[in-house]
Amino acid sequence: MLSAASWPEAGYRVNGRFYAQLPDTLQIPAPVKELSLEMPLHAGRGVTYAFRMAPIDTGWIPVTYPAIRYETLKKGLYSLQFRVLDASGKVLDTRVFVIRKEAAFWHAWWFIPLLTVYVLVVVGVGIYIFSLYNIRQKLKLQYLRNQIASDLHDEVGSNLNSIALFVELLRKNASPETLPILDRIISNSRESVELMQDTVWAINPRNDSFQKLVDKMHSFVTQALAARGIVLEFQSDTDLGDLTLSMEQRKNIYLIFKETVNNAVKHAGATRVIVGLKRLDDAFFMKIEDDGKGFDTTREYEGNGIFNLRKRAEESGLDLLVHSRPGNGTRVEVLCHP
Repeated sequence: MLSAASWPEAGYRVNGRFYAQLPDTLQIPAPVKELSLEMPLHAGRGVTYAFRMAPIDTGWIPVTYPAIRYETLKKGLYSLQFRVLDASGKVLDTRVFVIRKEAAFWHAWWFIPLLTVYVLVVVGVGIYIFSLYNIRQKLKLQYLRNQIASDLHDEVGSNLNSIALFVELLRKNASPETLPILDRIISNSRESVELMQDTVWAINPRNDSFQKLVDKMHSFVTQALAARGIVLEFQSDTDLGDLTLSMEQRKNIYLIFKETVNNAVKHAGATRVIVGLKRLDDAFFMKIEDDGKGFDTTREYEGNGIFNLRKRAEESGLDLLVHSRPGNGTRVEVLCHP
């Protein structure tokens, strides 16, 4: 190999940057992917050039101008050799350059562990903030529910009871013509008080457990049927306690249950009522069946009984089925997916 002095030192251009003399090892920064190297022309007529960069090239590549270009250069250490050949192919001069392509920081051994720790910290902080926000929202909602329940019980309940009491006093001195109207006002007031009490019960956070809903159902149907001498069969699965219903679902299920029981007591002339509360996987199934006179489900009747059942079921996304035929009793089925 000839000495380096035989090659003219007219400057070099690496990736567009001029160097008067190249260092022993040419460093290519990590963000730069390409390598272009232009060397000064060698003196002499009819000379040609050839280069080889190990370990990329397996053989010599002839060129007419002392320049190379690699568009994509991976990290690592390379050895670039340049030759000058005369017209007969004899080697006149050779240059050897060491090129080091720096690795990007994301290729370092510590990058993946550090990135993993960073992601875990970000996820942990996100979960903590979300949990804190969720807890605050639940506390805020619970406070609001307590406040609404208290206001309904104290203010609305008191006013409705006062209306019923005043109407009862008026009834003692009322004319026969106004008695039906006053009786209707008293009846509506008492129904409103009952509905308000049921709503307050559903809103109260202390009644969020499913077992309390079952206990309330059992207490109501026992009292309602005992007053009329109707036989009750109450069947409830023991694994209902861990089911979770929304406040609206709990309220509407109870009101559907109450409306169905009242229909059996007041209108059906039933002697026996069967109540079944079951768990179907993660769903809740309720069945209320009586042996009363039944009715034709295809006809429209005065009053809002069936309409109210369907409306409450629709509000909470409940599946409701009403089976009844004249003389064959009535069966109401409700399926709820928490």
